Amino acid sequence: MADHVVPTGDEKKEIIEDLPVQKIRLTITSSKLPNLQRVVGNLMGKLKKGNLEVRGPIPMPRRRLRITTRRAPCGNGTETYDHFELRIYKRVIDFQGTAEAVKQVTQIALEPDVHVEVSVITE
Repeated sequence: MADHVVPTGDEKKEIIEDLPVQKIRLTITSSKLPNLQRVVGNLMGKLKKGNLEVRGPIPMPRRRLRITTRRAPCGNGTETYDHFELRIYKRVIDFQGTAEAVKQVTQIALEPDVHVEVSVITE
């Protein structure tokens, strides 16, 4: 039987430091601004607790999707229109960390209607 050595103390730190550091980009998107801000605040809190190098949150331009449609189902009557608009908000957070740090950060409770996209940046 092989002897298994369990690292303790300083040995654990050396093993953790030997893990490759990756550049990670989180893209958070939502149509509801308060929900988006809550999730970004939670993520930034977790990133700062983990002592990771963080850039962001970077606000991206708001997208406005607009649809103008005629109210009357037939062609008769006065020309009245309905205007519908959907606003999409987006924030980008870049940070550097190990795969284990990424797992810890991304295990966060999300608000409804908030989408988080995780991508690894390779140079």
